[in-house]
Amino acid sequence: MTIGEQIEKALVCTGKTQAELARFLKTKQSTISGWINDGKVPSADRILPLCDFFQVSPTWLLAGEDEHSDDASVSLLVGMYRALSPAQRDIVVGQVKVAFDVEKKGH
Repeated sequence: MTIGEQIEKALVCTGKTQAELARFLKTKQSTISGWINDGKVPSADRILPLCDFFQVSPTWLLAGEDEHSDDASVSLLVGMYRALSPAQRDIVVGQVKVAFDVEKKGH
């Protein structure tokens, strides 16, 4: 997976936009779009700020997985959860509780 694909995946999973990322990095949205759509690569000095924005490791951002891949997945899920409205959060929590109850009864 390319770094552009990783950035796009992180944006989708966190519910954040290219515009929000551009503001965070103090760059143009066209720069972000170039990374995602045109195969351009962020400069080395952008890697750690990107990781901070998405709360993922550099290895995850650059390679797609690392020894903390589960942590990165959790971070992305938390980002998605934070993007939900309070009503949507209640629905998600309810569904997770149902899933746990089903799992407990099955064992």
